Amino acid sequence: IKKDGTNNKPHSRTLETRFEVIKEKVYIHCVPQLLDNLCYVIVYLKERKNFGGMKEIKVTIVDCSDAVALEKHLRKIQNQHYTDLPMEVTSVLCTHKHHDHTAGNRLLASTYVGLKIYGGAIESIPYVTDLVKNGDILEKLSLPKECSIVAIASPGHTRGSIVYKLQNIMSDETQLFTGDAMFCGGSGNAFESLGNAASTVTERCFANILTVVPNPKLCCFFPGHEYAKDLLSMQFQNASSNNTIKSSDWKHFSPHDFFETAGHFLVAYHRRELPSGKRTLTIPCSLEREMVMNPQFRQLRLYGESLLHALRLWIQSKGDVCDLNEKSSAENHPSSVTPAAATMSTPSTWNIGMDEVNHSVFTTVYTDDLQKLIQQLQGNNKMSNMQVAAHLQEMICKMRYPITQKSYNLSQSSSVNGTSASNGSQSNIFSPQNKLMKDAITALSILGSPPQALTFSDSIKMNLPPPLLKGKKCGFTPVRYSRLVKVMEALGLMKDPKSVKAINVFFNEALRRKEFQRKSMTSGVHPTMESIRIMSYSNVAYESFIESGNRLDESIITLQELKNLLIGKEIIERTTNSIWAFSCLKNEHQQLSLECHEKEQKITTLIYHDMSRCFLCKDNTGCPLIWSDSKEEKGKDLGQQDPSPTENN
Repeated sequence: IKKDGTNNKPHSRTLETRFEVIKEKVYIHCVPQLLDNLCYVIVYLKERKNFGGMKEIKVTIVDCSDAVALEKHLRKIQNQHYTDLPMEVTSVLCTHKHHDHTAGNRLLASTYVGLKIYGGAIESIPYVTDLVKNGDILEKLSLPKECSIVAIASPGHTRGSIVYKLQNIMSDETQLFTGDAMFCGGSGNAFESLGNAASTVTERCFANILTVVPNPKLCCFFPGHEYAKDLLSMQFQNASSNNTIKSSDWKHFSPHDFFETAGHFLVAYHRRELPSGKRTLTIPCSLEREMVMNPQFRQLRLYGESLLHALRLWIQSKGDVCDLNEKSSAENHPSSVTPAAATMSTPSTWNIGMDEVNHSVFTTVYTDDLQKLIQQLQGNNKMSNMQVAAHLQEMICKMRYPITQKSYNLSQSSSVNGTSASNGSQSNIFSPQNKLMKDAITALSILGSPPQALTFSDSIKMNLPPPLLKGKKCGFTPVRYSRLVKVMEALGLMKDPKSVKAINVFFNEALRRKEFQRKSMTSGVHPTMESIRIMSYSNVAYESFIESGNRLDESIITLQELKNLLIGKEIIERTTNSIWAFSCLKNEHQQLSLECHEKEQKITTLIYHDMSRCFLCKDNTGCPLIWSDSKEEKGKDLGQQDPSPTENN
C-alpha cells in the first residue's frame, strides 16, 4: 500500500468477470479496493439516439473508497468488455457512512459534473446529493425500464445503513448490494446498538431481507468486503470452543448444512490462498446457500422451529393434536427453478449468472447409500436411467434430514399430595422462563415485525417503525401474520401443511379474542383502526395508527396479545424476571389463565434416534442383531426410511 492509502495492486483478480443482469444490457463488475473492500460498477449499455444503433455506457457506482483505483479499473473494463464505448459515471450508491465505503466520493464528485450521490437520510455521507429512506425507488438512475433499484433500510451495522435491491421486473431475479449489513458467512457488527439489542437488531434485518426478495433461489448479493474465508473458518472454531453460540453448534443442524458450509469454506480457502495477483473472489454470493451457511439465518431457523413446537404444544393443551414431525411428500425436495442462462463466455470475458452463483462445488452423500447403488448397478438388477437418477436425487435429499429429531410433548404426572396443579409447576409449562417458550416469543418478535429505528427522529426520516422502549412498552411490538409466514416459508419451515395449520389456528384465535375485546370496550376508536399509544420517558405520547383489516394476511397483532394467548395472562403477570416478561395495561375483559386439572402437565423433550439406521452411529455398535438383514429390509428400496422411530430417548 502506498503512503496515500491507495493500492499498488488489487487484492483480487476480477477484470475478466462480470455478472449478467440483463443480456446485452446490464452487467455488474466488481472492483477490489484497499485490503479487502469491494466496490461495484453497474453498467447499462444504452442505445444512443440518432447514432445508428450505437451504444453508450451509463455507470452507477456502489461504495467507492479509492476513486483513483476505480478510474483505472473503469478504463480497463471499457477496453476489455465494451470495445471502447463512451462511458459516463452518473450516480453513486453509498450503503453507509464509514470511510472505507465513501472516501472516493470527493474525487468522483469533482470529476463528473451533475453526479448523483445517494445515501441514508440519517447518515453523514460525504458529498451526498440525494437522501434515501426505506422503500424509496431510485427513479433518477440511468437504468433500463426492465430494472429498478429500491432502498431497503437495515439499521444494524449503522443507524442508517441501506441495502440496495436491484430488481429485474421481468423476472424474480434479484441482486442485493448489502455493504456491511450482510457478508458471506456473517454480518457486520452493530456498532450503534447497545447491549443485547445488537444481536436482535441484526437478526431482524436478516429476516427483513427475506421479505423483500421474491425468490431466494433467484437472488444473489454483493457484500462490502471479501470476508468469506475468515467468517466460515470462525464457525468451525466456535463449534468446538464455544457451544453457547447455538447457531454454530452443528448438532442442531442436518449433515447437509455442515458439509455445505465446510465445502464452501474449502472453496473460499483455495481461492483466497492463491498467489498474489491470481486470487479470485467468492462474490457474488447465493442467498439460497447463505441461508444454510450464515449463522444469522440458521438462528432464525432455530427460532422458527421453536415457534412451531410451542404452537404444537399450545394446540395439544387445547385438546387438538397437530403433529408437526410428520413429513409431507414435498419436504426436503426443493422445487426446481431455472434461471436465465448467461451469455457464452470468451477467454477474456467471463459472464456469470444465477446458475454459476448457485452451483455447489461439492455434493455429499452417505457411503452406504452409494455402495448399495453401486452393488445394484453391478448386479443382475436392471435399472433404467430414470431409476438411477431418482436414487441419486434421494441420496442427496437424505443429507437434509436431521440426524436426531427433536420434539416436545405434554405429559401428565400426578400432583403432589393430591393438591391442585394450579399452584404447582403447572404455571411453569408455558412460562416465559421456559427456554422453548422464550424462543417462540422471540421468533414472533423477530420474524413477524420489521426492523425498528434506533430513535424516534430516525423512524420519521428513514420511514421505519419507532424504536422499542424498555419494559412494558415492548409488548406493543406489532406482529404481522403475512410477514411471519413469508419469512418462515423462505427458511423452509412451512413445507408441512400441519405447520401452516398450527400458525393459522393460533392467529385466528388471537384475532377472535382481539375482536371480542374491541367490541367489549367503548373507547370510540374507529372500528377499522387500532390506536397504539407508546409513552416515551418524557411522558410525551407517540401514536401510530396501524390498519387492521378483516383478512388474515393483512392482520397486525401486538406481541403482548400473542404472548397472552400462548402462555396465559396470569402467568405473564406473575413472572417478571424474563426480558420478555412484561405486562401491558390491565384488561378486565379477558382472562387467559390455563385450566387447572387434578393431574398437572409438564413438557417432555423427545429425541428420536434410530441407531439401526443412523449412519453416524452404526460403526460404534457391537450388537450384530441390529445389523442383521430382516425379511422386511431385503424388500425395501434404496433410500427408504421407517417413518416411526424405534428408539425414544
